[in-house]
Amino acid sequence: MKKKKVDAVHPYDFTGPKTEKARWQTYLPNDAGTRGKKVSATTKERLYQKLYDYYFVNNRTKVTLETLYPEWLRKRSEMNLSDRTIHRDTNRWDKYYKEHTIVKRPVINIKPGHLEKSFHQCTKDFNLTKKELESMKFIMKELIGMALKKEIISKNPFDLADIITYGCKQPPKKNDRSRYLPSEKEKMFMALNMDLLEHPDVTDAYAVFLLFKLGSSIGEVAALKGQDIDFINRKIHIQRMESKKKTKTERRRIIHDALSSMNELKGTQIKIIFINCKIISTNIIKNNRYFLFELI
Repeated sequence: MKKKKVDAVHPYDFTGPKTEKARWQTYLPNDAGTRGKKVSATTKERLYQKLYDYYFVNNRTKVTLETLYPEWLRKRSEMNLSDRTIHRDTNRWDKYYKEHTIVKRPVINIKPGHLEKSFHQCTKDFNLTKKELESMKFIMKELIGMALKKEIISKNPFDLADIITYGCKQPPKKNDRSRYLPSEKEKMFMALNMDLLEHPDVTDAYAVFLLFKLGSSIGEVAALKGQDIDFINRKIHIQRMESKKKTKTERRRIIHDALSSMNELKGTQIKIIFINCKIISTNIIKNNRYFLFELI
C-alpha cells in the first residue's frame, strides 16, 4: 500500500546500488517543484519508507497551495494543452493567488469559510464577472483536488463552501449592431436574393447566406474553396480559416479578394445549397466541421 502511494506522487526514478556498499537513492522535489535534495537508504524498502514519511507523515502539515502549484502547472504542461491555455493559467495565478494569504496556509488548515472569504473578497477587489470568478475557482479546485489525491487532506473544503455570485458584475453587453431581429434577417435575405438575380456573378451574397445559415465565422467563409463542397453527399467541409491580417480594413480586403476568387462556387447549384436548404446536423471530426444539409 505504501509503495503504491509513493509511486503515485514521487516524480523521480530510483537508482540501485552499483557496489556492495552502495545505497539505493533518489531525489526529493524542492519548493520549486524540481529535483532537489538526494535521499538514500540501504534497501529499496527502507527508501520507500523514507519517501512515505516525507510525503504523507512529516511533510503533510507543511504542504500549501503555493508548494503544490509548480507541480500542478508542470502536469498541465504535459497534458498537450495549448501554450495559450498554460499562459492563461499562469496569468490567473499571478493576478489572483500569488500574493494571497490563502495559498500560503497549510492545505490541511483550509476550511470552507476561508474559501468563501477569499472568493468573495476577490470578487469585490477585482470586480469579477461570474465567468471570471469560475475561471479563478478552477485553479483552486484543481490544487485542492491534487491535495486529495496525495492524501494530504481527507475532505474537500469546496464541498461545504457557499460561494455567492450575487456580487459579480454583469458581463458587457454585445454591440447591438451585431444582432438581427428575425424580420430584419428576412428583409436582408430578400434583398440578397434580388441582388443575386441582377448580379449572379457576385459571390458576396453567398458569403452572407453562409454566415447566417451555417453559423460559420467570417474567416472560415473567406477561406472556403470549391473542393470543400461535396454535392453528392450534401456536405460542406470547413477546415481552414483566414486570419493573417488584423485591422478591420485589411480583413475587409482579404474577404473581398477571397470571395472574388470563389467564382467556381456561383451558379444554380450554389443557390440551391445556400438559399433553398436547411441544416440538419453539425459534426466535429478532428477539429474540422461538417455541415449536412437537405433540400427544401
